[in-house]
Amino acid sequence: MKESQGLWKWIAILVLLMSLILFALPLLAAVGGVLTVTSVKNTTTADQGIEPTIQAEVLAAPSLKGYELCSWQIEGDWYFTLVVGTNRLKTCDEVTSPEVRVQGIEALKRKLNLVPSGEQVFWSTRHVPKMTLPPVEIIDEIGAYCEQIGVQLEVHVEFPTGTLITKSFTPE
Repeated sequence: MKESQGLWKWIAILVLLMSLILFALPLLAAVGGVLTVTSVKNTTTADQGIEPTIQAEVLAAPSLKGYELCSWQIEGDWYFTLVVGTNRLKTCDEVTSPEVRVQGIEALKRKLNLVPSGEQVFWSTRHVPKMTLPPVEIIDEIGAYCEQIGVQLEVHVEFPTGTLITKSFTPE
């Protein structure tokens, strides 16, 4: 009986690992990262015997072009997409797709945690139609968070007159 319970635990762990990989794939594509299984080991507990545990982490790959941050608002909620920077312009459908977008500031912070320290994030509305910047309080909160985690944030604001203002948040 205990052998079958142990087998079922390993099957459950494998299903969990597969689910983690499938869940992480869109995120990995968005940040150009790598999923690393850091360990698979047995943990002995007094009441349940041997418990298999898996530790995994998502590591973002360094980017030659930094990262691009897009934002937009729908019915009062802010949405964000963080993608690896490229030379090509992205479409609105591409950056607003459910596979890469996140809703809310806390979800964006979790995604920013995947960006390697020392990288640059460029936040602008210039290159993707229908994008808009949130209020300055939100920009400042995200900027302060980027400074805290060692990521440089460049916010580009372009006015209808063509005037461009850049605000930088640089880690110390």
